[in-house]
Amino acid sequence: MHVDLATVAAGSSFARFLEKHSHRCMQISIHGGALIKLQPRTAMWAALASSGSSSSSSSSRQLQQLNLCMPLNSTDEVALLACLLRQAPHLHTLQLHYCQPSPQLCFESAAAAGALAAATQLRSLRITGAALACSPNSLRRLSQLTCLEVTTAQPGFAGLLSSLLQLQQLSITSARLAQQAGVGSLARDQLDLPLVSSLAQCSGLTSVQLVGFKAGSSNREVLRGLTKLQGLQQLELAGALLQARQLLPLVACTALTRLCLASSNLGNIEAAAAAAAAGAPGADDDDGSSSGAEVLAQLLPALQQLQELDVSGCRVQLQPAYCLTHLTSLHAGAHRFRFHPNRVTAADLLGISKLRWHLRALDLSCNQLDCSSLQQLSQLVLLTSFNLAENSLAVEDSAASASAGSAAGAAAAAAAAAAAHAAARTQAQCSTMPNRCSAVQPVETFSQQAAPDSQHTSGCSTALAAQQQRNLRCCSTSPSGLQHLACMQQLQQLDLSSCGLKDITPLVHLAASLTQLKLGFSGFWRHQYNQLLPCSFEALGHLTGLRHLDLHYCHGQYTRLPEEGSALGRLSRLTHLDVSGCWDACWRLTKDTPACCLAHISSSDTCMASSSSSSSSSSSSSSSSKASCGCQLPELQELLMLLQDHAALPKVVRSCPQLRALHMSDGGQQMPSSVRSLAALQQLTGLTCLSMSSLDALCCIADVAQLTGLRHLKLFSSQGLPDEQALQLGQLQRLTCLDVRHSGVSAAVAGALAAQLSETLVWCE
Repeated sequence: MHVDLATVAAGSSFARFLEKHSHRCMQISIHGGALIKLQPRTAMWAALASSGSSSSSSSSRQLQQLNLCMPLNSTDEVALLACLLRQAPHLHTLQLHYCQPSPQLCFESAAAAGALAAATQLRSLRITGAALACSPNSLRRLSQLTCLEVTTAQPGFAGLLSSLLQLQQLSITSARLAQQAGVGSLARDQLDLPLVSSLAQCSGLTSVQLVGFKAGSSNREVLRGLTKLQGLQQLELAGALLQARQLLPLVACTALTRLCLASSNLGNIEAAAAAAAAGAPGADDDDGSSSGAEVLAQLLPALQQLQELDVSGCRVQLQPAYCLTHLTSLHAGAHRFRFHPNRVTAADLLGISKLRWHLRALDLSCNQLDCSSLQQLSQLVLLTSFNLAENSLAVEDSAASASAGSAAGAAAAAAAAAAAHAAARTQAQCSTMPNRCSAVQPVETFSQQAAPDSQHTSGCSTALAAQQQRNLRCCSTSPSGLQHLACMQQLQQLDLSSCGLKDITPLVHLAASLTQLKLGFSGFWRHQYNQLLPCSFEALGHLTGLRHLDLHYCHGQYTRLPEEGSALGRLSRLTHLDVSGCWDACWRLTKDTPACCLAHISSSDTCMASSSSSSSSSSSSSSSSKASCGCQLPELQELLMLLQDHAALPKVVRSCPQLRALHMSDGGQQMPSSVRSLAALQQLTGLTCLSMSSLDALCCIADVAQLTGLRHLKLFSSQGLPDEQALQLGQLQRLTCLDVRHSGVSAAVAGALAAQLSETLVWCE
């Protein structure tokens, strides 16, 4: 029996539940802040201990898996292991994730380390969120382990592995890297050469993760121990500080199906270390990518079983990847450890395009691509996920890039010509493939098909249809690189954040498959906004299969959405929508639509679905459009928006009755008007998360206190929140997290709230 206790509100309730059902529990999972305070945790340990000493019918002897994601201290560690493990002899999986405010070190006391060493029945042990403080030798008795995941900087793991001969999965993360708040100069632990060498003793290893380590440049054989693992299928060296030539021993790991080198420095290790020590994150831009390309050219042909390759942030050439005929996922974009752009060239795109019959997921974010680059990638007709965030895909930027790059070398020109020839050949092949490129039609054709018959359409509908045709035709006549995506008829997830786009009309050809679309601002490396034209919003209204849509700052920074933004109200299947940073988005989403226009929208969507999919998809689209007459977004569960006018809130509630999470802010504009009332939110019976960052909430705290179903409440930087008003929040007995930082609430009142809400984690300044 699987038991998920994420919603347990009190330790006593949990104890009663455990006493009644523990004899049937095989898996217990406790997530989040359900048991934050010491008192309910103490009751939980007592219940677990007493259940084992009761009659056999109510014991926890059937428990096999335990997953705790919560704050834990040394007292909890001793109580958990001493009580639970003694009473649950069949427990084989233990996963502990230390949430804040847990200490940075775990199992620091001798009693806790001893209790962990006594858990000899464990087969899987995962400890995350805190670094293992005890000596690895204390784990020697856990000889039955097949899976071990820890964060540590302690030496001596080489000796431990000699005792874990049944180990199949091993993950060790550098403690110093895990605790870094920033990414400028990342501290890494020295890779223990005896540790890698000792891996050969665990001949059954199939997965190895060594995250955030470094190796001296003088040791070229640091990874030699991995070559003796004949069954190794997954290897991750993310964040490693290695020289490219140190990867050459991996040519013997021919069984690898997944290789992750994300954010690994494959160039000059001394220069990179010196730059990191000097605090100059840009000093390692010239990191010897040519050397990395030479090594990959030798390494990848030997790894013919690879299905997933991650070289994000490595800045190496990808042309050698064309030989990986089983590759289904390629990540060559940005990574959280390194913020600089990558260096994908025309030759690399040519190599990637040769994977067209196998590749399903591709990440090329932050690669300085332009819209002409998409032509070479149009052959990837089987892609389901494509990330192009922070590339300059605007037409004018592409022209400037072409002018600046006119002096490129002959080799690059030849590669581009070859890629164009290959693209033309594949395009010819695509034209004969059913349900792929054969379904692609010009945007103007779509608008003509979408026009309703004159004898069945009123004057209002005719005017709307004519305006839609003018908008779509205006954009369809302008050059755009996105038309090269039209052949990707299986594409489900597309990220075009911060690409400088204006016209996204060609995306209507993906209406039958696209479920997730990001057009917002990512700000990871390139500080650039999309500037969507009115016709782009009209085109978005035709993507009726979307479930997740990100449009924050999609029309520039703090600019008003055009009238055509009301087309978003047609997306009746949306479950997540982000329009933060967009003025008037609330009014556009909830704009009243005449019945004749809704009939036209239904007819238009039906025509588009029938032209790009089967007749069943047509009827589904038609029915969903008709269902949206009562409320524009009936399935929306999470909404992020700017609240610039409190009068729009009731209309949002009526349009989105299934909302579970609502995030409102003033966008950092310090709006003078306050939120007058939140009474309309009481109609949202499923609302569990409410965020009101940087809003003047003085007049609406009483309304918030009536939302008794809330579990997460964020009033971060809310203006003018006096103590007497804040005390009303004590009525929200189901809260698990309350954030009143920088809102004027005193520490004394925050403490009183914490005492009144015994199960709530209260964040205060």
